[in-house]
Amino acid sequence: GLTGPAGPTGEQGNAGSNGATGAQGPAGPGALPLYNIRTTTATINSSAFTDVVSITLEANKEYYLESAVIGQRSGATSGLGNVQMKYTGNATMVYGLEVQSNWGNLTSVSNTTFFNYEALSGTSTWASTAANRYTVRGFFKTTSAGTLSIQVARGTGNTTIDLLVREGTFLMARPVN
Repeated sequence: GLTGPAGPTGEQGNAGSNGATGAQGPAGPGALPLYNIRTTTATINSSAFTDVVSITLEANKEYYLESAVIGQRSGATSGLGNVQMKYTGNATMVYGLEVQSNWGNLTSVSNTTFFNYEALSGTSTWASTAANRYTVRGFFKTTSAGTLSIQVARGTGNTTIDLLVREGTFLMARPVN
């Protein structure tokens, strides 16, 4: 028999309605974001990087990223901290990412870390009150699926002061294609 066209595109990432054949239309623009929000405090007591928030990204997608690390020191004296990103897949055209007021453009990422705070800006002193320690926003284009993480460690020279990554720390990726 004859088949008709697929249904119309849905709104805000919802699937479209059924078409003449019963085929469902494609998802609309503005698909819902992927996100991870910390609901507990993580203690960072080492210079080894620890994932504090992570999300899984699909292959061959472009995402708008946004993230904030809310942190403070645990001890009575200043504690140096370091933050970076890691992607376990492959990505190209990593562009327009703003990390703590530093703009970065990378041609590719392949199962590696990138945008290390100390490498971009030097060490970060974490105070005794919770504040935003690391912000990311911009675009990220994957070529293979993988896990995108924000990682935290004690900063260079900090061998004694623990850091606290507070609830509310988040990582969000909104598909744009």
